[in-house]
Amino acid sequence: MYKERSQPSRRKNLGMLEKHKDYVKRAAACNKRKKELKRLKILARDKNPDEFNYRMITESRMRNSGNQQEVDYASEMHQNICDEQIMRIQRKKLKKELNEAAEELMIRFSLKPKDKAQEKFERMKNRIKMIKEQLEKIRKKVDQIELKNNLMKSQLRNEVYYETQDEETGKKKYRWRRERKR
Repeated sequence: MYKERSQPSRRKNLGMLEKHKDYVKRAAACNKRKKELKRLKILARDKNPDEFNYRMITESRMRNSGNQQEVDYASEMHQNICDEQIMRIQRKKLKKELNEAAEELMIRFSLKPKDKAQEKFERMKNRIKMIKEQLEKIRKKVDQIELKNNLMKSQLRNEVYYETQDEETGKKKYRWRRERKR
C-alpha cells in the first residue's frame, strides 16, 4: 500500500506536512471561491458599468492596443441570467406603477381602500355562505337517497318477495312471489 512520506526533521518547525487528500480539499475550496468571485465581478460589472476594477483597465488597454484579442465574458448562460433579472426588475416596476395608478384612481373617485380586517371579514362571510350552500346541496341529496331507499323497501316488502328461513341452515331466504302472466 502506498504511504505518503513524512515531514523531514529539518522542516518540523514549519508544522505538519500537508497530505495529498488535504491538498485536494483545499485546492477545490480555493477554486470554488475563485469561480464565485469571478461570477460576482461579472454581475457587478454588468449591473454598474461605472464600478472600478483594475481588470477593466487592462482589458480596455488590450482593446485599444489591438495586439491581443478582445475578451468576451458574456456567455449564453450569463446572458440568460441577466435577461431574467432585467425582466424581473421590469415586472416589479410595472406592478409598482399599476398600484400607484390604482391608488390614484381610488382617490380621484373617492373610493376608500378597504382595511385588512374588513377584507378578512368579507372573505370569511363569503366562505360561510359557500359552506352553507354546499351543506344545503348535501342535505337535498341525502333526502333524495333516503326517499329512494324507502320506496324500494316498501315495494320489496309488499309485492316482490317474501322471507322464509332455510330449514337446514336456519338463515333467511328470500323467495319471489309467483304471479300470473297476463
